Amino acid sequence: MNDECLLRFPFSPLQASLAAKFGSGVISTSVPGGPSLMRLDTTGNVHTVSASWNLRPSDYDMFMGYVRNWERSGGDPFLISLRLEGSESQEYRATFIPGSFSRPTRSAGVFTVEAQLEVLPNFVSPCNDEWAARALMEAVFGDDACEAIDILDKVVNEDLVYVRE
Repeated sequence: MNDECLLRFPFSPLQASLAAKFGSGVISTSVPGGPSLMRLDTTGNVHTVSASWNLRPSDYDMFMGYVRNWERSGGDPFLISLRLEGSESQEYRATFIPGSFSRPTRSAGVFTVEAQLEVLPNFVSPCNDEWAARALMEAVFGDDACEAIDILDKVVNEDLVYVRE
């Protein structure tokens, strides 16, 4: 299903409540007398995110309406804004984990709802991950990373222009 067709979940969880177990896809096998052997098994493994929402009564009713529609859809994915893989909020494709909703608590007119989500990572492809590319450049070139980026910038934006024409 195309992300443009997905419903957007309009309620953002409390940032302080987010607890994520990131799916890495790395398999580790212990070896007697030595370090573990590790390899990449799969990419794009889901993150399991625990979240909570503080909702006014009218927002709680709408929130539960969204949840009931999600259940009636058979658990279709939706888009939700989260701050997981970086410092800025981004839209993620997610779905609730069935049976993970806790009974809401009510205090001072505010409903607190807790649930778990399965969230697809945004940075599966290294080509789309600017900060991973920067980290790699820093690791490889160290203090010369800025110089290497300047050289690459010149090659791509000046030298290769004539090759493409």
